[in-house]
Amino acid sequence: DIGPPERVYTDPATVFSAGFMGEINFVAGTGDGNAIATPLGPIPHNMVGDAHVAIRPEHLMETEGVDLGQATVTDVAFFGTFCRVTLAAKTGTLFAQVPPERAPRHGDTVTLTTDPKHMKVFAR
Repeated sequence: DIGPPERVYTDPATVFSAGFMGEINFVAGTGDGNAIATPLGPIPHNMVGDAHVAIRPEHLMETEGVDLGQATVTDVAFFGTFCRVTLAAKTGTLFAQVPPERAPRHGDTVTLTTDPKHMKVFAR
């Protein structure tokens, strides 16, 4: 994957470059041409076959978008401009980044929400 870092980060061409350019959550699923069935629920997409859905941590707890179910907060770490939230979800451990004023507390149950335009889908 060759290009400006911002483009490679926001629109990586491969699973490798997605992970190389920063922390990312991968969720496995299978697409039927209308949606990708995942343990988090269906994700609208035209993929057919086995898929990896990639979601950056800063896009996993958005205020609106596709409902990806709930997860339990297992850790919250303050990093100044954001908090890194560790989540126990149906797929295993996921990571989110939220502004400090929106940070949940350890043990909270949160809803995972993302805008489909912030997801990247790769064939498995």
